[in-house]
Amino acid sequence: MTGPALRVIPTDLRQLAQRCATLADQIAPPLPTLPAPAWQTSSAACNTTNTGAGTAAAAMRTRLTANATKLTTTADEYEAMDNDAAAALTSVAPRAGGPPPLTPHSGIDAGAGALGTGR
Repeated sequence: MTGPALRVIPTDLRQLAQRCATLADQIAPPLPTLPAPAWQTSSAACNTTNTGAGTAAAAMRTRLTANATKLTTTADEYEAMDNDAAAALTSVAPRAGGPPPLTPHSGIDAGAGALGTGR
């Protein structure tokens, strides 16, 4: 089973990485816990909520930063792979007598290019 072709554009990956880094920088730092009397349950609830929100914010910041790093690395790897492939194609000697003749890729011969192989 084959799916659609994957088209990766390194500059788009870098833009997404930059967006992740920007979002990570915009996550607010955790709020401090405040001392409050034990009988004041609303202060304890606020402190518990602030601690939980701070933990969640730290996790989001870490995840976004890690994703930005991975996206940048992936963009670099795809670009290097494309450059290596282009260099390999450039190094191939041209065929004697020019390029091979073009053959039809559709029609009554099912793309066989009139080579007698039929459907």
